[in-house]
Amino acid sequence: MAEMSAPSYDGGWKTFIFDESHLLTAAAMGGLLKMVEEPPERVLIVFCTTDPDKMLDTLLSRCQYVLKVVKPTREQLCTLLLKVCEAEGVKCDTKGINLVCTAGDYVPRNALTALESVVKSKGAVTYNNAAEVLNAVADTHYFKFYELLTPQTVDIYKYIGYLGDLKDKIDMQQFIDGLISFTKRGLYVYNGIFVDGLDSEEIKQYRK
Repeated sequence: MAEMSAPSYDGGWKTFIFDESHLLTAAAMGGLLKMVEEPPERVLIVFCTTDPDKMLDTLLSRCQYVLKVVKPTREQLCTLLLKVCEAEGVKCDTKGINLVCTAGDYVPRNALTALESVVKSKGAVTYNNAAEVLNAVADTHYFKFYELLTPQTVDIYKYIGYLGDLKDKIDMQQFIDGLISFTKRGLYVYNGIFVDGLDSEEIKQYRK
């Protein structure tokens, strides 16, 4: 508190960022009420949280701005990664970048970390390089999985054959983990619930 009240050395703004602020104790949040309501001059207080429901309503009501941060669409994230590759002189292709986005679950920080892993290991961000380094499973495999599983009459031999081919190519635990996330997204889309990170074409695919 004392540090917040003290003026900055150069007379400029001072910014205090509380990350994962829902983890603050009730006493700590209560102690910030007065400071948030009447902050000292040139002091900016930022609360970052993934669970605002766990924060004191009295503290939230004193915040002047509430900014909801959502995941970018695949197109937006791909554009970002392509710009990074261009700026760094890294060779890449669209399929490789798409797979990096999927591996990062459309979260920019995770996608950039995945991109860095591929670049450090392979240099170029191609589909094969990304799949090998990230052990990632593209959404096309999940769409194919459900195309074979959902008809009224399932071609069991074709279905089992497809699973056998997958097992030879990728780690099945990785496939199952991704399938759970994919299925959740599909259920949300089917029931008209907005899903961060999906563009209009992907939404059409999920509905189909």
